[in-house]
Amino acid sequence: MAGLNGGAAGGSAGQDVYHQRFNCEGFDSFGPVQGGEGVDGTNGNNGNAGNGCSVPAGSVAGDGAWAPGTANNGTDGTSGGGGGGGGSGGGAYSENSCNGDFNDDNLGGSGGGGGAGACQGTGGTAGGGGGGAFGIFISWVSAPSTVPDLSGNTFSPGVGGDGGNGGNGGTGGAGGSGGLPGSGGGLFDPPDPTYPAFIGGKGGNGGDGGSGGGGGGGCGGAVYGIFASGQGGADLSSWVSGNTFNAGGAGGTGGSGGFSLGNDGTDGTNGVTANTNF
Repeated sequence: MAGLNGGAAGGSAGQDVYHQRFNCEGFDSFGPVQGGEGVDGTNGNNGNAGNGCSVPAGSVAGDGAWAPGTANNGTDGTSGGGGGGGGSGGGAYSENSCNGDFNDDNLGGSGGGGGAGACQGTGGTAGGGGGGAFGIFISWVSAPSTVPDLSGNTFSPGVGGDGGNGGNGGTGGAGGSGGLPGSGGGLFDPPDPTYPAFIGGKGGNGGDGGSGGGGGGGCGGAVYGIFASGQGGADLSSWVSGNTFNAGGAGGTGGSGGFSLGNDGTDGTNGVTANTNF
């Protein structure tokens, strides 16, 4: 029978034996006399990897501010299950003519306690996105009917900030060892037939905790000569033809995913580099 809260099943108890009347040199048994070992607890599951940022252009919020794309945290692992306790050893009912311990009954050895399940590791946090570099940044709350003249400019692109690395996932703990059983039959091994009682079962080991997933890496910062947002269907083609865009510049490098003994986080995407976003 399985234990509560995901614990493993305990070992089966040993069967008591019976002394025949006027026969103290032997005993009758009716099944296994030694306690069964407890079942080991199950290991916890590893947490899921955090996904790296995959939106290198970033986005503009309702307040008109640009923000880099986001990565995801790794998720926590799950705890290990507790080991099952060992079964108690068989004892004996002795007739009055026999030399039984504890008056006429002998007690079997107790079963060992189950080992505790280990705690889980926590997930790594996501890396932040790198800052963007813009020659001109313009946004509208609502789509404009006309746009300003923007011409005669020369844009030399900059360099975006690097994305942050994802945090490492925490390592799950090691499960506890199952307890040793109590001995039966006094100091006799095997038990003296005059004083029969039998050893209990060892407790099961606790399960290891699952490791947390690594956090995802952040995106590198975007680089644009002109970045526009909220223009709707307005024609901005003259902003491209009426200006000069020099070569060069570089989007930021995406951050690395966090390490985990279970599932590593994935890397963030490098920042985009372009003359415009339209």
